[in-house]
This record gives sequence, C-alpha cells and structure tokens, in this order.
Amino acid sequence: MFVGEISCLLVHYMTRARGCRKRYNTNVCALPAMFDISATCIMYVGLTMTTATTMQMMRGTVVFFTGLFSALFLKRRLWPFHWCALFSVCVGAAVVGYASLLVAPAEAGGASPADGEHGLWQRLRGDALVVVSQLFVATQMCIEERFVTGHDMPALLTVGCEGLWGLFGLFVLLAVLQHTPGAHGHPVEDTIDALAQIHNSPRVLAFLVANACSIAVFNAIGVTITKTASAAYRMVLDSMRTIGVWAFGLAFAGESFHPLQLVGFAFLALGAMLYNEAVALPCSAAYPSERQREEDKARLAERRLVSASRSSGRLSSAEECHASADYRLYELSDAEAGGERLFDDFFTPHLSRWTAHFNR
Repeated sequence: MFVGEISCLLVHYMTRARGCRKRYNTNVCALPAMFDISATCIMYVGLTMTTATTMQMMRGTVVFFTGLFSALFLKRRLWPFHWCALFSVCVGAAVVGYASLLVAPAEAGGASPADGEHGLWQRLRGDALVVVSQLFVATQMCIEERFVTGHDMPALLTVGCEGLWGLFGLFVLLAVLQHTPGAHGHPVEDTIDALAQIHNSPRVLAFLVANACSIAVFNAIGVTITKTASAAYRMVLDSMRTIGVWAFGLAFAGESFHPLQLVGFAFLALGAMLYNEAVALPCSAAYPSERQREEDKARLAERRLVSASRSSGRLSSAEECHASADYRLYELSDAEAGGERLFDDFFTPHLSRWTAHFNR
C-alpha cells in the first residue's frame, strides 16, 4: 500500500511546473502516516477473520467516526442532515454485521456445530476489528485537517510523503516484531519467512505488485476525478468499488449472499451520500443557509491559516488572518486556476481524503 502511495511522488515530480523549487514541510505527514499504519494493520487482521465484502462495507463506518471526531475535536458544526447521515451509517453497519454472522454458519457447510459457532465468533471479531480500524482512519483524517491543511502542499506530494513516512514506520515495526517472541518461540511477525514465501511464489509477488499499482492508480485517478468533476461523482465511484468487491466475492471467492447485505449496503451508501450532499433530504430545514455556509467556510479558512502560521513560526495578526482567509475563499490562486492541485483543495473529513471541499 505504501509503495503505491510513494509512486505518487513520481507523478508529482513529473507533472509539476518546470523551475518550481518551492519547499514544503513534509514532516507534518509523519503523524497521519503512523495512524495509517495502525489502521491498515488492524483492518487486514480483521480481513483474515471475515469476508472481503463485509470488510469493504464496514469501512463505510469511517463516515460516522470522522463526522463525530470533527465535531468533538475540530469544532465543526454538524447540521441535521449530517446527523441523519450518521444514523443511516450506523444502521447500515449494524445490518451488514448481523448479515455476516448469519452467513458464517452457512459457509461452514457440513462442519460440526462447534465449528460453526467458532466461525461465528471469528467473524464477529473480524467485523469488530474492521470497525476499530476506522477509528484510526477517522483520527488520521482529523489530524490531517488540523496539521496538514494550510501548508499549500500539492495533493500528490502529500499522498507520496505519507506513503514514505508510512513505509519507514512499517520497517521499524517489522524489525521490532521480528525480534519479539510469540507462540512456540516464533516471531510475532516473521518478515524473513514472508520474504521467502514471496521469493518462492511468483503468484504472491504478482498480487503484491498488482496491489501497489492499484493503490497508485486509485489515488491518482481520485485526485483527477475530484479536479474535473465533483464530490457526487466520487461518492458514486466509492459505492461502485464496494459493488465490484461484492460481485467478485460472490462469483469467485465462494462468499454467500444474504438479502440483509443489500439492505445494509443501501443504508451505508445513503449515509455517505447524504453526509457529502451527493443526495439531498426533502427538507430545507435540515441544511444551513448560504450565509451560514459562508461563515463556516470563512471560519475553516481562518483556522487553517492560523495553523500554518504557527507551524512556520510567524503568527499573523487577527486582521491579517481575516484578510487572508477572505482571499483564500474568494480568489483563485495560480494553482487553482489550472496549475497543480493542492491538498487543501481536495481534503475533507467526510468519506475519503480526496473529496472536493469547495465547489467553485
């Protein structure tokens, strides 16, 4: 995964304007990368206990956690339509989790009742780990908004730097786990044995390369789609990704279908689209007025500017902050007018890190 993100650095340096030598504080990407490692490790451990379809659907709970954390720690205002979206996500996750428990004994086939019960509890633990991983993802998104936005970093550079820091942290973690004794005297994570398996199995190597390429393409295309389209298109594509994983699991991975999965997916997709305003509730009172939206945007831009000023050691006066915030809201910079896209142009703590925040 991190190798795929690092490849975005190549795209950044190949596509940036000639003669551009602006320096960026890439150290701000270190802390989000550590949470990214934690979330990825926990999620993949959960994947070993549940199905890929359930994991992909349960990842939708990130909308709930990120919305809640952004209100608690970033002091964002949540409007009634936000709460309706979070409720829909909770219902969808509960239904999907319940459906995964129903299909667990069925997938055990002719196994004994004890084996079926063991499979049920294992599936429950897997679902819980996937949900816990989304807590780390939500924390990562809030940290990114708090510390990364406001630095005017290009989007691809931000993705690549997080991948670089993440790969460094992963190497350190693997070195520690390699020398940590586990069951029967074996290491908790035997990296040497894993490398031997990759060397002896071209198929495993091919899957790893394909995974890295898919992540790189996903991030690059996600930025491009957000640049040329809108958040609504990104929400639809995220839903299509879940449907694709679901269809592949049913066709080739031997997964079982349960009608409740369809119900849960519908609630999860509806919650994500409601939160990002890809679809609207038939009630105008659930949404803020234009004046309230502008106030929120101005407050967000000012907070980002103050954060960037503090990190650079030059805190401007309140009047300068207000003036600069208004400038960032109502004027197009050279990058926004057709040049390199910035991290701030894509970031939002909603469903993913690369959803357009301003609809210009």
